[in-house]
Amino acid sequence: MQDLNTSGQRFSIFLAVLVIVLLLFSFMTGCERFETPVSNSGVITRGGVDFSLTLRRSELSPGDTLSGSFTVTNRSSATQRFNFRTSCQLGVRLSSNERIWVELPEVCARVLTNFELRPSESRAIVFQFPLRRPHTGELLPRGEYVVEAFLLDNNSPVLHHSVRVQ
Repeated sequence: MQDLNTSGQRFSIFLAVLVIVLLLFSFMTGCERFETPVSNSGVITRGGVDFSLTLRRSELSPGDTLSGSFTVTNRSSATQRFNFRTSCQLGVRLSSNERIWVELPEVCARVLTNFELRPSESRAIVFQFPLRRPHTGELLPRGEYVVEAFLLDNNSPVLHHSVRVQ
């Protein structure tokens, strides 16, 4: 009876350690979703306004979701107004070797929109999309890509950011 109890205790300890190891492993692999944002786009200043592109991750796997933000900051002393001919205010393009894989937005309402930024005010436009062809669902192949982002006001600089799908 003593041997059975000792074996049972050993098995319980083994299971407890296994559960802890599995929890730690799942936590560590899940932390990639909360990485510190990476940006190699820098800041482009035009007319006293800073434009920047930040991606959550620049190294992804096929089928992952690419997410980031395009930030506009008014560094001037006057209110800045941005006018758009549709409901869409941000354009994002993902390309490699001159082939465009994803281009957003796909559909916009035909309505005039705008936003204003007072001095020192910022606005971040967040985007995300799966690394798949929009109409076919085809996974993007492994390789080097470039993300381009820009306001759709016909006056914004285009910011670039490198991405690797591995």
